[in-house]
Amino acid sequence: QKTSQRSLEQLVELTKRYYVTEKAGQLAKDLEKLAKEQGDLAEDKINSDTTNKDQEKLNQQFEELTKELDELQNDNKDLKKPIDLNVSEDTKQGVKDNQEQALEEIQKYQGNEQASDMEKMKQNASSAKKNQKSAAQKMKEMSEALGDSSSGGGASSVAEDAEMLRQILDNLVVFSFK
Repeated sequence: QKTSQRSLEQLVELTKRYYVTEKAGQLAKDLEKLAKEQGDLAEDKINSDTTNKDQEKLNQQFEELTKELDELQNDNKDLKKPIDLNVSEDTKQGVKDNQEQALEEIQKYQGNEQASDMEKMKQNASSAKKNQKSAAQKMKEMSEALGDSSSGGGASSVAEDAEMLRQILDNLVVFSFK
């Protein structure tokens, strides 16, 4: 009974580890997609409401992804041997700051557009684009770090996991005969 209890605990641990690695891979893909959208927005010409709404939408999507990432990190801490997720708080905060600054610059651009101040409009547009590109680059880095940790962590522990599964199966066979 102790052996079967240990086998079940190992199976639960493996399931949690699989969930964490899969979720990290999915978040990496979502971040990659969001980084591409942010980069595309940086390439587009700034115009009235669409750019403002698009940037707000991207900010909200990134906020949702960071919440999911925080949940993933909590799930990862519950593992007996946590996986190194390689995502720094500084990078997350940097993306948020860049996105906020880009949004502010877009709003200033629109305010100057109504005042017909061409010089300030150009400054605002250039600053907004710079912040958008920086946010996109940082998101891409986060995506790569998450992708590396989900695949790299899995590769080093494949043999260990295979051995654990073999042990679980052996224990289940012995237990079923008893």
